[in-house]
Amino acid sequence: MRLFTNIISGDMLETASFFLNKSLVLRMMIIGIPLISLSLFLVFFLTCNEIESIVTTAIARNEQMHAESLAQTFEQLLLEAGNHLRVLAAGAIDKKTMITRLNFRKQNDMFPYREIAYASSRSDDRYVLVNIAEGIKELPLNIINNTPNSPFETLETSDIKPDTVKISMPLEVSYKMIPGDNKWNTLTFQVIRLSAPVFDEHGTPDGVLILSLDLKIFRDYLSKESTLGPSLGKVANSQRIRSFFFDYYGWILFQSEEYDEEKLKNTPLSSDNIRSGLKGDNGRRGYGDAFRPAPSYTVYQEMIEQIQNDHSGHANLPRGEEGWSTGQTHAECISYAPIKFVSSAASAPEVIGGVAILDTSFLSSRTFRHILTVFTCFFVLALILLSASLWWVGRGTSRRLNQLNEQLHKRNEAESTELLSMPQLPVELENIRKNVDNLLLRLRRAKSENASQLARSHARKLNEPVENLPSLHDIEKQLLVGTSSCMETLRAQIEKISQISADVLIVGETGTGKELVSQALHSASDRHDKPFISINCGALDENLLMDTLFGHVKGAFTEAKQQRKGAFIAAEGGTLMLDEIGNAAPKVQQALLRALSIRSIRPLGSDQDIPFNARIIAATNADLRNDGKEGNFRTDLYFRLAVISIHTPSLRERKEDIPALVVHFMAQAMQQEGKGLPTSLPSISHGAMEKLMNYHWPGNVRELKNVVTRAMAFCQNDILQADDILLDDHSDSQNEAVLQNAAKPVRFNIQEFLPQLNARQQAILPTILEKGHITRQEYQKLIPETMSMRTAQYDLQQLVHLGILVRKGRGPSMSYLVAQNRQDA
Repeated sequence: MRLFTNIISGDMLETASFFLNKSLVLRMMIIGIPLISLSLFLVFFLTCNEIESIVTTAIARNEQMHAESLAQTFEQLLLEAGNHLRVLAAGAIDKKTMITRLNFRKQNDMFPYREIAYASSRSDDRYVLVNIAEGIKELPLNIINNTPNSPFETLETSDIKPDTVKISMPLEVSYKMIPGDNKWNTLTFQVIRLSAPVFDEHGTPDGVLILSLDLKIFRDYLSKESTLGPSLGKVANSQRIRSFFFDYYGWILFQSEEYDEEKLKNTPLSSDNIRSGLKGDNGRRGYGDAFRPAPSYTVYQEMIEQIQNDHSGHANLPRGEEGWSTGQTHAECISYAPIKFVSSAASAPEVIGGVAILDTSFLSSRTFRHILTVFTCFFVLALILLSASLWWVGRGTSRRLNQLNEQLHKRNEAESTELLSMPQLPVELENIRKNVDNLLLRLRRAKSENASQLARSHARKLNEPVENLPSLHDIEKQLLVGTSSCMETLRAQIEKISQISADVLIVGETGTGKELVSQALHSASDRHDKPFISINCGALDENLLMDTLFGHVKGAFTEAKQQRKGAFIAAEGGTLMLDEIGNAAPKVQQALLRALSIRSIRPLGSDQDIPFNARIIAATNADLRNDGKEGNFRTDLYFRLAVISIHTPSLRERKEDIPALVVHFMAQAMQQEGKGLPTSLPSISHGAMEKLMNYHWPGNVRELKNVVTRAMAFCQNDILQADDILLDDHSDSQNEAVLQNAAKPVRFNIQEFLPQLNARQQAILPTILEKGHITRQEYQKLIPETMSMRTAQYDLQQLVHLGILVRKGRGPSMSYLVAQNRQDA
């Protein structure tokens, strides 16, 4: 008292002197303690409500997420049960086979269901099987018919559609007078039943298969998750969080129990603790132990209305009669989420009930009191430690919060679900870190599960047939199959060019349909009713090609016993197509240039020119302009032919036409005679179509036709799968294997191939078979007369297509090996 009297009674100089003469610690205590006390009190008073709201909201959200997680788990159990039911309904449905299948699943822990029943349209085929400890047991039909809530009594068949699974309300069924070991037994179950239609081999509805899921499975999982549920701090057993399951109309069916796996096996379903002291209705039809609280419990009624509208949520419970504070259970808040079931892929999810979590531990109040205690301790500690303590606490807290924020920011930027790696934090921050880690774990599981579902969905889709394939009827109307932009451009060119009579040069890769384009030009022109003749210049040697094109007179050479008109005269008034014109010998090129220049020909042995009236269409897969620069093709002949040029697009340029081409070639394959072809046009799976769309198609449409024909020949089902599509992606490794197996010569039945070979190939083939391999240069040397490189390549390529030879290597080092699978039997 004396101290303060001196300060107050002294003047300003005395007061200043008093503070200056005191230590810094004392001055901080005199000034800092009141200021810090007042500041902390004001901060606590102003932020108290906000902190309570934040904590309550965080806990409510956490518990709501827990309820939603439980609901999703139950939905997954129902979804798996529906899928199992569809699998069972799609298989053999007779009783003997069904018992065998179910016993096998039970032995392998793959049948967690309580009963399965088949309601056949024929009363003699009906049966009910139950899953008990001794195995799968059939129940007598007379007992089934006299049992309330039996599968046949509760069955609804009015609107069951294909690929639809109906779900019933939770039911309680009790089978009495069941014969057992020297006694009569009673079997009592609480189940949810799923039902799916069964069709016979003609697709006619034949009955309904019913699968019952034991509600104890839901109760056990509910008990486990309630024991492991979210919590801040330790909670006494008497204060643990309780959960319960209720149906669509608000009837409480069972509650969670203390989790003990062995003890729960013999514990019946119950809701005694949840409904203790509550007023309401006891027992509903089909479930005698159900309980529904009275309408006076407004929070509960609002919760049921939210569930029926497919909404999850959280609500605080009022004290007294309208809350949940009577009997043995006292709760502060309730979190809830709906449980939905999807009957079919085309139907919307329907709410069948819900799961609710009661916070009987008063977690929010305890947490707030805990925070209040921490603030009080902090206040006392701040008064003792003063500024130094406040600085230390503030600095340490700031550093840890910055670390937590930095780690969360890094994970957010990297979209990572890695757990927080931090040193031990204060209690509040540690709880936040644990909750964040829990959220990260759930997010990780959700992402992993979503990725797995996407992978499974993609795998299923690859095996499913492609829908909306082009119509075969529309395709058969087209000479040139395809609707891509380049094909539309090609059709437009054909339509315009067909109106004039100028010669045409068609350029395109091998297998792109150059001959079809020629036929289309001929068909669209005014020459369509005249002959269309196609000559492959690469398949004939020089003399034979000259004779084929220009003909000869009788006696022109030793074997010329009668006159031959030649292709130019045979195509009079029509169209003459010269395929592979780039492979023609120089002598043939010179004769073609003269014929095209004067529009006349001179047959061999004749001294008179014969005019011709035929449109010339030349086709090549080579760059004739470049060949002309290299001296392999006459430049003047090129410009004579290329009055009008058409480019046939490669299959790589019009992959959107592959589905239509596949349908077209499958239809062609169906028209061919031969063993191994399916009797009806199969579908094609997404995986097979994706494989075809992703391939680079070096052989273009011709290769696609071969692939589809081969797939049709080996297809064993009504759908082409990806494994049926055999492509040449691994030709090098296959050729290497052939090389290793080609040590000794292979004998062929040459007569099998002679009709498909030209004279050069027929003469050289025995030598190739005896030697086992050949190169292009060796092939050219085996022919006495001069042979162009392109002619040799054409001959060898045709032997590859016939399956006689296979290629090895690339470029100048390429060789051709005899195929081992052509061995003469």
